[in-house]
Amino acid sequence: MLWALLLIVLAVTFITTLMLWHRGRRERVLRRRMAIEHIRLLRRLIEHLQQHRGLTYGIGSGEHGLESRRWAVRQQLHSLFDEASGLAWGLVSPDDWLILLGDWEALRETCDEGQPDAVMQQHCQLVARLIRHVAEMARRYDLVDQGRLLAPPSGLWLNMLENTELMGQARALGTAFAARRVKETVIRESLQQLYQSISQQAYLPLAAVDSDPQLAGLLSGKVQIAEEALDRYLESIERLLSGQMQRDEGGTAYYLGATEAIGAHMLLVDLLLEHLRQQP
Repeated sequence: MLWALLLIVLAVTFITTLMLWHRGRRERVLRRRMAIEHIRLLRRLIEHLQQHRGLTYGIGSGEHGLESRRWAVRQQLHSLFDEASGLAWGLVSPDDWLILLGDWEALRETCDEGQPDAVMQQHCQLVARLIRHVAEMARRYDLVDQGRLLAPPSGLWLNMLENTELMGQARALGTAFAARRVKETVIRESLQQLYQSISQQAYLPLAAVDSDPQLAGLLSGKVQIAEEALDRYLESIERLLSGQMQRDEGGTAYYLGATEAIGAHMLLVDLLLEHLRQQP
């Protein structure tokens, strides 16, 4: 009788422990998936702020054909900030979110009449803060490699996102440079440094995810598209720096080529995040 009672107690304990483990696991998966949705929203904010920066710097340097594009991007940014404000508790801490909103409001007030270089710096600071928040959330929910051996390439989405910021800064500088309204000495050195950084860093995560058989179906053909767009973008920077850009390759054409390359990288970021979201 005593043994039977003991077995019952052990069975109940085991079942209770197992149920608690499964519930905790489900809760972790749900929190992780919610974090990924929040990161996706911040990713969209980053992309549109990068676009707004390039358009604003180009317009401030004389490329007024970009005005309508900036208006459209600015409307999208208003909507994204409104959407993010409703989820601020899950995206970043309330204090940090108020700082981000304050930075955006300050940028809105100065971007049309402020000095182009100062406005460029405001954009860069805001984008850098958003990327830091994304990185913190990614580490908190184990969405990136944190020094593990044989870490899965799917965690390289953050490296790709960080590389788009290098590409985005080069887009802004190059758009102004291509407009032929600024002195070459103002931006040539910075653009050259960005060109070197992009060349050295941007291809590595692309090669890593392309060689992963688990991602072959998900990324089929899309890595090649990103690599080819990156090739063309770097070639356009080379022509710009060497003075070989044709007359019909002004600031608008340069901006669009850069945007194509950045957009291809952002698509890979989204696909890798979705791959992580579907994991149990």
